[in-house]
Amino acid sequence: MKKCFLVLSMICFACITAHAQDTIEFDSNQSMCISGKGAGQDGAINPYLGEDCYAIVKNTGDDALSIRIQENGEITDMIEIQGKKTKKIFLKKNAVLYVDTDDVTNTVATFSFEAIKKD
Repeated sequence: MKKCFLVLSMICFACITAHAQDTIEFDSNQSMCISGKGAGQDGAINPYLGEDCYAIVKNTGDDALSIRIQENGEITDMIEIQGKKTKKIFLKKNAVLYVDTDDVTNTVATFSFEAIKKD
């Protein structure tokens, strides 16, 4: 009975983690690692860390956010997300996603991650 409960608990936790969504509030002139460096360093939980996936970034604030993608310390892409807009961003397995704000105050963004469907 204990083993069944343990297995069921692990399955439920995996389902919750796979659909994790993180909401983060940003102050002005702030940079934050969102995903790609690993536990304890990332601002959001990416259940697909270590494999190609999509990051879905919903800017719920009024001001624009700048998304910076880096691979091996080199910037590979810069994406601006206007206020009240959502973007789906491809992340390579070794990419690190950052958010940079300029003169933004009290901006909020929601981050979620999606597996790439394999045919």
